[in-house]
Amino acid sequence: MATKNKIPVKFLTRNPKPCYFFMTRRAACLIFLTAIIFVIAPLSAQAGNLMKVGVLEEPKTLNIWLASDVWSNKVLRLIYQPLYTRDPATLSLIPWLAKDDPVYDSKSNSYTVILRDAQCNYLTPITA
Repeated sequence: MATKNKIPVKFLTRNPKPCYFFMTRRAACLIFLTAIIFVIAPLSAQAGNLMKVGVLEEPKTLNIWLASDVWSNKVLRLIYQPLYTRDPATLSLIPWLAKDDPVYDSKSNSYTVILRDAQCNYLTPITA
């Protein structure tokens, strides 16, 4: 083959002189395409049903009633939606799944929360 179709590749070794070898453009393209197939293809295949959450430690539980550590709560906040959330500036309650503020009944010593129209998985409406 002619030298103009070859790409020089330099390897750094402990020797003061660098080590060179020549790779053909066809071999360079083949290595590049192989890297794309093995790196990008699995990522796009998993993207539909995969949710990645970065945590420093494995969550101890995914039971919302037993979760007491930070990492379990971080994951559970992404799975379960709250009735209310807090405004970071004023710390006042903002209705999330609730339609309005809770109504307190002093006779029964309970709160009533009216839910807004929402859907669970598989598009089934939430009824309480």
